[in-house]
Amino acid sequence: MAQKDPTTLKGRKVLELGAGCGLPSIAAAILGAEVTLTDTARIVKKMRENAALNLEEGNYRYQVRELTWGKTGTSKFKPVDVLLGADIVYHETIALPLLKTAYKLCDENTKFYLAWEMHDVDAAQLFWKRVGDYFMVEQIDVHQLDDYYRSSEINVLCLTKILRVEVPVTDQPTDTIQQPHQ
Repeated sequence: MAQKDPTTLKGRKVLELGAGCGLPSIAAAILGAEVTLTDTARIVKKMRENAALNLEEGNYRYQVRELTWGKTGTSKFKPVDVLLGADIVYHETIALPLLKTAYKLCDENTKFYLAWEMHDVDAAQLFWKRVGDYFMVEQIDVHQLDDYYRSSEINVLCLTKILRVEVPVTDQPTDTIQQPHQ
C-alpha cells in the first residue's frame, strides 16, 4: 500500500496490534501517520524505548499503549483508519481474542492489514475458520508486494469489518448474529 504511494498514510490514524519492536508502526510514523503501537504489559517498556530511538529525530506523532487481546480495555481506543498486524497469528489460543479485539477497534471504514508466516497450523485453521464471522477478507496478491518481501509462505490480507449487532462473546459459531438491515 504505502510502497506504491508513500503519501497513503499521511495524516491517517494507524494502530498496530502486537507491535513488539514496532517496525510497521515506525515506518507508518515516518510516512506521516499518527501511530499507536500496542502490545502486552511486559513488552510496552522495550517497545517505547525502540520507538523513541527510531523516531527521536523528527516531528513524528506516536504513542505506545498496553493492549492485551480479548481483555477489557478496547473501549479506551477509538476506531482507526488503518489497523496493522505483522506475524501475530502464531498460536491457537490467541486467534479468537485477536479477531474479537480487532473487530472492536475497527469501524466500517477501517482497513485491517494482516501479514503472517505460518507458524502454527492449528492457529491458522482456527483463524481461517472464524475470520469470516468478523471481517470481509481480501487476499493481497503476492505480485503486489516488493520482490524482496515476496514469499509463498507469507499471507497478506486486507480485512474490512462486517457490521453486526454485537460482537460474539463465545467460541460457538456465530450464524445467529443478525446483520443490520440495509
